[in-house]
Amino acid sequence: MVKSDLAKGNLTSPVIFALKKEPKLRDIIESEFYKTGSLDEAIELVKQCGGIERAQELAKEKADIAIKNIQCLPQSDFRLGLEDMVMFNLERID
Repeated sequence: MVKSDLAKGNLTSPVIFALKKEPKLRDIIESEFYKTGSLDEAIELVKQCGGIERAQELAKEKADIAIKNIQCLPQSDFRLGLEDMVMFNLERID
């Protein structure tokens, strides 16, 4: 998912986290992956910098907050649907 987003120019959270640690990544992105293999190099830098793991941690933090916030709702199919939606999205990123 990171690769297709990056190739389209979408800077998602894994890339943003990695940009904070690796200045070379900015140069590769700004070159619009002109050189052969530069997209793969960018993906590797994102992985090496822990961008994916940090994005997963952030998603889990936000999911925990979401689940806690809907606990005030009465038990119902609607609440269960919201909880399931949060969990589904978390499973997608693992």
